[in-house]
Amino acid sequence: MKTPKYYKGVQYKIEAHEVIEDFAGDNYNIGVCLAYLMRAGKKKDNDIIQDINKCIDHLKFELKRQKHLDEKKDLQILEDLINENTDSTYKQSNTKR
Repeated sequence: MKTPKYYKGVQYKIEAHEVIEDFAGDNYNIGVCLAYLMRAGKKKDNDIIQDINKCIDHLKFELKRQKHLDEKKDLQILEDLINENTDSTYKQSNTKR
């Protein structure tokens, strides 16, 4: 399959997906954003502003996702602390009986 020119870099002819896999292979939204930026305005009849806005949309979604993950981590830490203290209190009360 022949790769369109807008998928490759000009100087080294590296394909966008290779760069994305190397730098952001574990994060879909950041990877897609990079792809939009690397190809921004290069595809025929494709407005550069549209590509930049698509990247921004993916970054905004990723920011929300990361904040949600942080909140879940915070809740898990709190839950672990509560469970740790509950277990400790339970063990102490059982040993005194």
